[in-house]
Amino acid sequence: MVAAVGFISYRLGSLSLPPGSPPQAVPAGQPDQRTLVAKQSDAPRSPEPASASRAAPDAITPPANDQKSGEKRELMDRGVLAPAKPEPREHNASEIAVMMSGARQRLANGDIAGARMMYQRLAKEGEATAALALAETYDPPILRKLNVTGGVAPDVALAQSWYEKAKALGSPVAIERLAAVARLDKVTLVTDFGYKGRHAYFFVALDKGYYRDAGIEVKIMGGQGGADAIRQVAAGNAMFAFGDAFTMVAARANDQIPVKLVAVVYRKPPQTIFCREDAGLKKPKDLEGNTIGAPPGSAIPPVFPAFARAAGFDAQAVRWTIADVDSLFGMLAADKVFCTADFIVGEPLVRSRLAPTKVMHFLFSDAGLSYYSNGIVTTTATIASKPDLVRRFVAATVRGMKDAFADPTAAGAIVHKIVPQVDATVAMEETQAVAELAQIPGQPLGEIDPARIDATVDLVKSTYHPANPIVAADVYAPGFVPK
Repeated sequence: MVAAVGFISYRLGSLSLPPGSPPQAVPAGQPDQRTLVAKQSDAPRSPEPASASRAAPDAITPPANDQKSGEKRELMDRGVLAPAKPEPREHNASEIAVMMSGARQRLANGDIAGARMMYQRLAKEGEATAALALAETYDPPILRKLNVTGGVAPDVALAQSWYEKAKALGSPVAIERLAAVARLDKVTLVTDFGYKGRHAYFFVALDKGYYRDAGIEVKIMGGQGGADAIRQVAAGNAMFAFGDAFTMVAARANDQIPVKLVAVVYRKPPQTIFCREDAGLKKPKDLEGNTIGAPPGSAIPPVFPAFARAAGFDAQAVRWTIADVDSLFGMLAADKVFCTADFIVGEPLVRSRLAPTKVMHFLFSDAGLSYYSNGIVTTTATIASKPDLVRRFVAATVRGMKDAFADPTAAGAIVHKIVPQVDATVAMEETQAVAELAQIPGQPLGEIDPARIDATVDLVKSTYHPANPIVAADVYAPGFVPK
């Protein structure tokens, strides 16, 4: 499903781009659409028939009516929905009672796979209570109530499928459960820039069903810069943003935009100036008198004065040109600019696009800067009214981070599967780079350190002298990251 999203412009204090800047384009190699609806497949897993397979999420889905009829036909083909005539019964009432009791005992003992197989066998014979019980073994809220752990995977799609079969077999309880499943929390996440390999963990959580396991249906929308991502959340176009903390702090300080950081990903400054090696620039001060390219909405120009001050050169002596990412790569290749602004996690893409030209970089952290950058941002209203949803979204994202960092190759393949324009190798390398920024020994992924928030706030204050007073508690909310 491609959804048109209206973008509302907010002035983010001192971070606003110059008037007349060209509109942001979706980054090079990314889909043309502003949104990506990543639809989890309904394909069943064990104990479903061996012929069934889990399909990749679709970037574009059919119209709603066609989609529903197509899904129903697919479920019928797989034998999940009840056929007109159930399979002949192999067991009498007393045998069914014994088998149901045995399945419940297996469930109580933690043998979920065994219980599922017994329930499925009876469900296919037309036993409504078995189909209902089987659905419950996939239903996240039911599993949470049962306190079932040990690697058991919930699956909302399979729960819904078996509830449908139980309903067709006459179970009134299944009707209520289907209504509950339909009440999945609908959430939109906006990235900082389009769809890239650096976002792999979001797509891993989506592809592996971690968001659905948490009772959330997630739509990922490609953003147009770190500042843009903050705007989308503030305007109500998305519930969560993968936004830049520096930009967020300035927005809160200057315009009192009510957003907070609930989890951090880039715990070290990722901002970087990439330059052609043959430009002969050896140190940051050599940037004086040169032009740096940046896409509209980039979170790097706002931080650049702090970098210049730390590195000992005049930020005013550097010119900026604003252009979409494709144009910037073309300008670099044609020697029209020597440098471009990006995050260090984008180095694999920069090198691949400019090859065989060699690239060097100036990393802001090398000048001694220490502050937070991108993380999960949402509004104070969402935090106050839906804390459980925020907690579930963060936890599911952290699950995706753990998997992506443990196997970057698989993560890259998942991104490429969902967004074919993203090269799997580049995505793998960007995921590795993200892991270096996100992982700190002894600290849970995503955890926010109040001292680092203080450092980020202090940097904004010293760089832009915002009109309104601001403290760390104004810009982050603790307690949402799983320990």
